[in-house]
Amino acid sequence: CDAAQRNRVEWTLAWAPAVLALGAALAFLASWYRRRSLQPVPADRLPALRELNLAAARAVGAMPVPLLWNQARPIVAARADGLLRPYVEVGPSLIAASVSNPRHVSAVLRHEYAHHRARDIAPTRFVVASVWALGVASLPLVVTLRDDPVEGVVKAIGRLLLLASLVLLARLSILRAREYDA
Repeated sequence: CDAAQRNRVEWTLAWAPAVLALGAALAFLASWYRRRSLQPVPADRLPALRELNLAAARAVGAMPVPLLWNQARPIVAARADGLLRPYVEVGPSLIAASVSNPRHVSAVLRHEYAHHRARDIAPTRFVVASVWALGVASLPLVVTLRDDPVEGVVKAIGRLLLLASLVLLARLSILRAREYDA
């Protein structure tokens, strides 16, 4: 093969493992960074929510995990997270509903515990990070195309767009299946 082809192959072989490692690192860093800003929900002031949390864990057959929240960044309901130390992030509206609508809160917490039981937190984080990793992975393509003719650049960018579409479709499919299974 000629020098241009060889250069492209070397970039591709060098970057593929790097992109996978970057995706995994982003997944772990995002989980750690998000948890860093969260505080435990005060159980002594919200005994109803504490009881609902314990009952949801028992119903799903999981160990209870901490309920965490951040007053400055409220979320609408709840989300399961924590790659190394599992937790459920809850929003102020869910905390308020623990008194007014405990059946709804119980269903939401059981759903989040189902995510922990299915161990789909890490794959989900990896899938979300894959979009960012794809952006980084496209950099070598740009570097190797600088000396190519316009037709080759157009074909390569078309392939990159096709790959990005496939990655996004796979991402949406995996995330939807995750929610359906929980």
